[in-house]
Amino acid sequence: MSMSKQEILGELEELLNIPQFERIIFHKIEELKLYLKDEIEHYRKLKGYFRKLAYGDMEVLSNEEDEKEKSVGRNGSIDGDKRGQTYHFELSQEKDNQWNVARLEPSPPPGYDIYDIIPEEVIEYIVSLDTTTGEIETITDLSLPSVGGIRFDLHFTKYSLHHVLGTIKTHQIEETEVLDGSAVVMEKIYNYTKKEPEESDYKELLYYMRKYPPLRMYFFTEFHMKMKPLINGKMVDITASSQPVDLF
Repeated sequence: MSMSKQEILGELEELLNIPQFERIIFHKIEELKLYLKDEIEHYRKLKGYFRKLAYGDMEVLSNEEDEKEKSVGRNGSIDGDKRGQTYHFELSQEKDNQWNVARLEPSPPPGYDIYDIIPEEVIEYIVSLDTTTGEIETITDLSLPSVGGIRFDLHFTKYSLHHVLGTIKTHQIEETEVLDGSAVVMEKIYNYTKKEPEESDYKELLYYMRKYPPLRMYFFTEFHMKMKPLINGKMVDITASSQPVDLF
């Protein structure tokens, strides 16, 4: 992208003061709207779909309820106005390859900005995923170490290489779910009985392995030097009910 959208719009705003330029641009826009009619209709329907998801969930709280429900914002908490609220967002990539929030609806509660609703870490996660352009992705209960205390539900599509449409919903993690580093014990990991991983789980694992080289090295070292030899040598008996502690 040679120019950002803001730069293009800024230049257009200036040049539209020239009558001849304004007339030509007006006719060209009408011509393109007719030529790209189907694509424009598809884009507007897609955008309307995500906006409907957001505004369909809106709750109206009284002042008393609002004060009662308020907690904290960034770094581990959620404001009462954001409780269960779904937000529609649009991301755009600028000419420096930086991804920014181009739109967020509804507006954030007083005292919050757009990056309290959709943190930069979540944006990085979305754009880093290897997804098919135009395909709608759904990721639930996403948690990121750098955004403690919050889980995210994402529903989005990469409309193009430079534009993403979607919705985001936040959930505050219950205190019983938050483990500080010293409290994590191997028994809880070994007795991990979550249902069969979904596609989003595999994508999240790949995201962390790609982003953090030490983590990637750890998993591959464990696999090649410990797990793979045991499996290939038939030194462990793997069944559907096996727990990690039973195998390795």
